[in-house]
Amino acid sequence: IMRENDNTSRYRHFKHTLSAANSLSNHSFTICIWGKCTDSSPEKNSSIFASSEENNYTTFQIGFKTISGTSTWCVICETGNTHKSFFPINAYTQNQWAHIAVTYLYDATLSNRILKTYFNGSLTNTYTSSSATNNALLSANTFIIERYIIGANRNENNHFHGLVSSARGYDRVLTPTEISNIKTYNSITGV
Repeated sequence: IMRENDNTSRYRHFKHTLSAANSLSNHSFTICIWGKCTDSSPEKNSSIFASSEENNYTTFQIGFKTISGTSTWCVICETGNTHKSFFPINAYTQNQWAHIAVTYLYDATLSNRILKTYFNGSLTNTYTSSSATNNALLSANTFIIERYIIGANRNENNHFHGLVSSARGYDRVLTPTEISNIKTYNSITGV
């Protein structure tokens, strides 16, 4: 999938709805995506990947936020219009291909939610509901990805400026070795 800017403010993005049997549920999932942003200062609400749920679900996006003056790849989560959380992945470099992976696990036995972020095959951060307070994704009771957009935010009004390749979703948490293999060999089949 490639998103193009033809200098007339027309951008292409991809929107898809999964069948209920193939949706990524609130128990566990992994999103892996290759992207190269060409913008020197990406819009804070632009996203390379976004869930676009229409009900009271928590939305999930992979995009950008400026942190301490540095544009940073982030997971952006929002519950309705009332709560937004940012989970940094790694600093952004213009015109450089990056492999972004995000895993989410809900462990009902421990009542714990775990979000892990990876950049170019390496773990960068681990966020847990037991160590974080007041955040949308890790406190969500309902999380599902049935509809998603590649190349724009969840409202489809802020577009990712650059190229997108090899976007994949998995209905389980991949291991660090599997994520590294995807980054290196692009070798695991997704949903």
